[in-house]
Amino acid sequence: MTSLKTFKLSREYEIPAKKLSMNMNQYVAYLIHLVESKRTRLQEVDSERLAKLEGTVQSMVQSMVNTNISHRARELVQEKQLNELIQVNESLLKRLDAQSTLLQTVFGELM
Repeated sequence: MTSLKTFKLSREYEIPAKKLSMNMNQYVAYLIHLVESKRTRLQEVDSERLAKLEGTVQSMVQSMVNTNISHRARELVQEKQLNELIQVNESLLKRLDAQSTLLQTVFGELM
């Protein structure tokens, strides 16, 4: 049975080999060369895709870093503004307390 498959296989490839004016050994070598060149081209395409994806990933990472930096910068500005508001509020409370004490003293002297 194996010899029949081998015979069919060799007859199947014998015709294209004759069209290219090659014997079976040359034709097999030619087919191997085609497969390797196709594999090489596919590897090149894959490496190009990987390079593009790598660039995309790098730009996304950079965008995330920039977003995080700008978000942190906004947080720092808001924190600074909040601290300034707290200081202003404390100074206003001290003033109000001083005025209240002054008014109590004035009302105490008037009565």
